[in-house]
Amino acid sequence: MTHRFKILADDLTGACDTGVAFALRGLRAIVSLDGIPLECDVPVLSTGSRNDEPDIAYAKVRTACERLDIGTKELFYKKIDSTLRGPIVAELQACLDAGARTPGVFCPAFPEQGRTVASGQLRAPGLRVDLPNLLGALPLEAPDASTAGDLDAIAARMLAEGWFPFAAGSAGLARAFAARLAPERVTPAPLELGTGRVILCIGSDHPVTLAQIAHYRESGGGAELHTIRFDELPPIGSALESMQGGGLFFCGGDTAAYLCTSFGARAIQLEGEVAPGIPLGRLIGGPGHGLAVVTKSGGFGKPDTLTCVVDVLSAQNRKNV
Repeated sequence: MTHRFKILADDLTGACDTGVAFALRGLRAIVSLDGIPLECDVPVLSTGSRNDEPDIAYAKVRTACERLDIGTKELFYKKIDSTLRGPIVAELQACLDAGARTPGVFCPAFPEQGRTVASGQLRAPGLRVDLPNLLGALPLEAPDASTAGDLDAIAARMLAEGWFPFAAGSAGLARAFAARLAPERVTPAPLELGTGRVILCIGSDHPVTLAQIAHYRESGGGAELHTIRFDELPPIGSALESMQGGGLFFCGGDTAAYLCTSFGARAIQLEGEVAPGIPLGRLIGGPGHGLAVVTKSGGFGKPDTLTCVVDVLSAQNRKNV
């Protein structure tokens, strides 16, 4: 890869599901939890700003852009929610004011998750948004994309024209850039079976996640399952040092960020996926260093996703990052 690819997301789950596209192609992608990017092929930061007021989100994004040094001739990607949650316009403006290069592209399409853009309109279950109206005077193109091939064409055009582009979108467009920058997809090593403890921490109340919880409980799943508020730390911190296999599952960006930092972790090194948009990584730092961790956005996944997560985490053996 000639140029590093820098990623800035508005929450931790989005940071992980975007960065993992590069990890799947053999690049070292690390999501920093303290706001300081680590040296690697693909440094990733999260501002945790999805639920902030626009002025607060603007300030967070502007600071993060400065830390990522987005004015250099490296590729910069602003990850946004594929259903357009959060103060998106304020965050895009902060990127542009911090030196993001234009002309740029804005495309939240993620066809694998049922999010497409047609005739300038984002289309998702129960959602229709006119993107030109949303963007207003921002100097960003909003191309249509209904398939992975459409996203690939967008990435190919931007790279061929030498834009060193500012692109904003979901994990879908990021995957297209990853495929162009590192064409050889890496086949993950076979999993070694283990019997480690698995703990599920869920702070999202998205209907998709609630259905997944119900399905898991009805199926008789045996992992520890905590539904939490952001200010309630489940009693698992002392368990990290004894977890020689297995791992953790965090659902919801604020939940994931709160718990990871509460456990003393500095970063997450991304390694693979349980399913599209549901990444697997390893904690860096703290008593849980090297522990497997899966993160998921509230709106992602199928009804049996939690069962799949537990199956994968149960098959992980602890290793150093």
